[in-house]
Amino acid sequence: MWQTSDFGPKAENLDCIHCGLCLSSCPTYSQLWREADSPRGRIYLINAASEGKIEMDGTFQQHIDLCLGCRACESACPSGVQFGSLLTSARERMEVALPRSGLQAAIRKAAFQYLLPNPRLLHVFFRLARWAQNLRLDRLGRIVPPGSLLGRSLEQLANLPPIDPRARVLSGFFPARAEARQRVAFFRGCVMNEACFPAQRATLHVLNASGCEVEVTEGQTCCGALHDHNGERDQARDLAWRNIQAFGNDSLKPIVTNSAGCGALLKHYDHLFDAGDPRRERARGFSARVRDLSEFLAKSRAALPLRLLRARVTYDDPCHLIHGQRISQQPRLLLQQIPGLEYVELARASWCCGGAGSYSLTQPEMSARILRDKIENIAATEATAVVTANPGCMLQLAAGLRKAGLKIEVLHLAEILSRSISAGV
Repeated sequence: MWQTSDFGPKAENLDCIHCGLCLSSCPTYSQLWREADSPRGRIYLINAASEGKIEMDGTFQQHIDLCLGCRACESACPSGVQFGSLLTSARERMEVALPRSGLQAAIRKAAFQYLLPNPRLLHVFFRLARWAQNLRLDRLGRIVPPGSLLGRSLEQLANLPPIDPRARVLSGFFPARAEARQRVAFFRGCVMNEACFPAQRATLHVLNASGCEVEVTEGQTCCGALHDHNGERDQARDLAWRNIQAFGNDSLKPIVTNSAGCGALLKHYDHLFDAGDPRRERARGFSARVRDLSEFLAKSRAALPLRLLRARVTYDDPCHLIHGQRISQQPRLLLQQIPGLEYVELARASWCCGGAGSYSLTQPEMSARILRDKIENIAATEATAVVTANPGCMLQLAAGLRKAGLKIEVLHLAEILSRSISAGV
């Protein structure tokens, strides 16, 4: 039988006072109006399982898997319940009690153990994906069982924006364009580097234009966020330690990330290590250096050389930026500094888009329902571009806009800043 302590600090689940203030912020509850698919209901289920009152069975798994892990409930909770930590701990136990099998298990193993931790292998995988895009191999989805994992994967391939042929595993030194005032390290990520390579180039351009010398450490790997969110905590810890070692101990050199999902975990690497583990203090020092790109630029004393850029844009908050890192105003302030830019606020900008890592693959129906609402709100702004700051969000929004027949660009914050810097040059 599990113990409450298995799920981390006691306050993470027992401090829930069941007030219900989280309900209106939960995407799945707002779609289903079902208590078991709300944060409060999931806490009831996890507590009941930990006390042996219910079995951890397929029904339990269904309600836990249906959670996006967006952490909007944390922002709404008056008691400060850390639902994200509780969820990842529950999923870790669930993977032991209800191990995956068949094709799903094989895909998880290939992705988590081999692809994501290996930048070179992941690069080859995305080159093959670009080749498959060019040959329209997604059409094979018509001959596989509808709704199958393989069929959904092929559909996702079709929904991916064209993979940039210039994509490469970034590493090395990138000098400042202006007088160098600071040196920073850049966390390149894994999927971000391959599926959103123009945003990577734009990030380097913006940092260099702001007077930053940028180092991209060769030994870095996947942050481990997808592993942690899916109950693979041991693998997430191993990846964290690899990154901690790769970036060294230079406390004066900030580590900048342009991926909200990566940043949310990088800033809390110490949570992956148990009390008494000698690596925990080193992890805490690493996390103290991590800055989201918008956070770093907003605090920077050097003004960006922004030029006139005519566009009407809106901004969509990545869940792990607004709820995981409490960063919301900085991206908006940066956008509003661009001369000529018309900024329009997005209704329910803080709500999840339904991407949530691999959620669109594992829960396609709920993902599509949540995305549909987001696309309607984006269309209502009449913007020419929607700006965000996370690879999963970018891919999900691009797929939804394309399916809706809307010619609205999806841009990373760095991309629109880079366009402004380059305007008229």
